[in-house]
Amino acid sequence: MKKRALVAALCCLSTASATAVAAPVATAQTATAKKTMADQFQPTYPEWIRMDKLTERISVGGVPDGTKLTALNPGVSGGGNEEGELSVRVFEDGEVWLWLISESDRYGKTVSTTVDLAVEYPDGSTEVVTHTFTVHPAEKLQHNPTIDKSVIEVGMTTTVKVLDIPSTASVTLLKVPQDWNVKQEGNTFTVIPPVEGNGEFVYKVAFSDGTSKVITNSVQARKVVPKPTTPKETGNPQLPGVDTGTDAADDKQSTPAFSGGSSTAGIIAGVIGVVLTIALSIGGAAFAGLIPGLKLPF
Repeated sequence: MKKRALVAALCCLSTASATAVAAPVATAQTATAKKTMADQFQPTYPEWIRMDKLTERISVGGVPDGTKLTALNPGVSGGGNEEGELSVRVFEDGEVWLWLISESDRYGKTVSTTVDLAVEYPDGSTEVVTHTFTVHPAEKLQHNPTIDKSVIEVGMTTTVKVLDIPSTASVTLLKVPQDWNVKQEGNTFTVIPPVEGNGEFVYKVAFSDGTSKVITNSVQARKVVPKPTTPKETGNPQLPGVDTGTDAADDKQSTPAFSGGSSTAGIIAGVIGVVLTIALSIGGAAFAGLIPGLKLPF
């Protein structure tokens, strides 16, 4: 009897426990069945995207197959948003096309754009979610390496430096102009071109984030022509554009002077002739009286 009573008691206890557990489970299943897909799912995208090229496509996660997404932001062809330096296009299947844009071809370390999305689930439920796409452009998109000289002198030692790279970047010289003497130290090249002509420097810049780019820069080697010297002016100054046809020595010979030459003698003879004419016209004695001490032969 005691054994039968014990078994009966255990059976009653087991039945009561099963009944007590079954009730909450059934309630939870009923509540879940009443939830829509909009209640159960949430679209997800990577919160931090590092791009090493100008465009990239990413896919939506966290939603069942057949879910349709539509960008609600107006004014942009194809749906999406375009602000600052990041353009976003969202397609029906949830795939997103990101495009880094910039007038100056330079990109900040972080750019973001917020997009409103209408989500339509396979069960017909819908919701509107807002997502901010954040992009970190790779270093190779943030910098535009180039060398600081485009013309150098033939036969002279010239230092050429690679500009617009961070201090953490490294430069590897891949190609130099044929027959040019080139030595590299860090991001600086020491160059001696032997002849005139154009040459190309090809080098690889490796950035600290693992990205890299290959750059080609052209350099021209020229001979430096000495500037002509202006001769000092000699002789007498003259008007611009007037050529006298004589130099300083000729000027000295052609300048009249009372030195007994033929021209001087002619002038003196003319003066004497005038004096004699006056003397004859007024009489020798009268003319002699005008000049004390003067004695005329007539």
